[in-house]
Amino acid sequence: PVKPESLDAYEVSLKSTLMDGQLRLNGDIFHYDWHDLQAFSSTTSGGPAFLNVPLSKIDGAELDAALRLEGGWSFDANAGYLDGRITNSGGLPGVGNGAPLANVPKWTFNGTLGKDFEIGNGLFNLGMTYRFQGSENSSLNGDPGSRISQASYLDLSAGYTFGDTSQYRLVALAQNVTSTKTCMSNLYTFQAGTYECIPNEGVPLY
Repeated sequence: PVKPESLDAYEVSLKSTLMDGQLRLNGDIFHYDWHDLQAFSSTTSGGPAFLNVPLSKIDGAELDAALRLEGGWSFDANAGYLDGRITNSGGLPGVGNGAPLANVPKWTFNGTLGKDFEIGNGLFNLGMTYRFQGSENSSLNGDPGSRISQASYLDLSAGYTFGDTSQYRLVALAQNVTSTKTCMSNLYTFQAGTYECIPNEGVPLY
């Protein structure tokens, strides 16, 4: 059986409010030492196994911004940077010293532009969100074949909030309206010894 994970976390944060409260900025930088990371990898027999990676680390930074303007306009954004790597593989098969951590994109960004309209006794909102996810690996050995390419998505939303205390909200979402096609993961097939792309639907999801 695998051992439980543990994490040593070091973080510095900054919170600020500017422009008479119209702009909020929050940021933080952090370092994590990850002990006994639980992960799937290959064994010497070629099959999958659930293993403990002795030591990994993540260095990162994150910035959040929220802007509120006259006329019901708003803009919310989040940008992130992560550098996750294996620092001690323990000699485990399929795990490489210095290899990127699996499923950890280096860069991410989300930005939402919104507009509010007062309709009746409620508030109607339209939103447009851009999402970016940088490239990442799906293996623990840095194999270029496991690399998942970066991808961008566009989502649309509409909502109506109503009630005496605004306790009700109806929301309609349209995700990936540009039908971006990408790999959600690269699955290693042990029989063939190659990686297989597991695609997203690549169509709008309503």
